[in-house]
Amino acid sequence: MKKNLLLFALVLFCLTAAQAQVGPGLFVGGDIGISTNSSEATFGGTTTDGPETFNFNISPAVGYYFNDNVAAGVRIGFGNSTTTQPNDDESSSTTFSIGVFGRYASTIDANGNFAWFLEANAGFGSQTSETVSGNTTIEGDPVSTVGVGIAPGLIFFPAPKFGFEVSLGNVIAFQNRTVEDANNSDNETVSNSLSFLDLGTMGLNLGFNYYFDR
Repeated sequence: MKKNLLLFALVLFCLTAAQAQVGPGLFVGGDIGISTNSSEATFGGTTTDGPETFNFNISPAVGYYFNDNVAAGVRIGFGNSTTTQPNDDESSSTTFSIGVFGRYASTIDANGNFAWFLEANAGFGSQTSETVSGNTTIEGDPVSTVGVGIAPGLIFFPAPKFGFEVSLGNVIAFQNRTVEDANNSDNETVSNSLSFLDLGTMGLNLGFNYYFDR
C-alpha cells in the first residue's frame, strides 16, 4: 500500500506540465458500489456456513468549474450494510451524508486525457442501525459525524465529456463524532479525531463524471 501511495503521489504532483484544461462548465456524476461477502468453516469434515454481508452505496455529485482549474459542488451519499447469520439473525446499518467540496484540477498531458486534482471537502453524516433476532428488534445507537478533509485524485478522459476518477480519499481529515444512547437521548458520547495519511481508513474511491461544456 505504501508503494502504491508513493507512486500515486509521484504521478499526481510531478506530471503537471499541461496545455489542455479540465473546465470551465457544469459536471455531474458520482460513484456507486455493491459488494458481498460470505464465509464458511470446515472442522472434521463438517462444513458450517458463516455470516453473509451485503453492502451498497451510492454518492451522486454535481459541480461547476468557474474557470479552467477551479470548481465547487455538492455531494450526497446513501449506504446500507446488512449481515445475515446462519440462524437468520440480521444486523443492518444505514448511512446518509451531505457535503460540499472545492477542487483545483489540471491536466497532465498535452491532449488533456489525464488530469490530477486536489479537493477540499466538508460534510455531515448520520448512521442508524438495528439487529433483528427472531421476533425481537434492537435499535442501535444513532451516530452523527461532521468532518472536513483534503483528498487527491486522478481523472482519465476516454472522451472529452466523460471522466473516470480514482482518488485515495482524505489524506488529511478531521472528524467530530457523536454517538447517542438509543435508550436515553440525553446521553451521548462525543469524540474528535485528526488523521494524516492514515492508510487504514483512507480507502480507494472510484467515480464517474459527465462534463456538459468540455
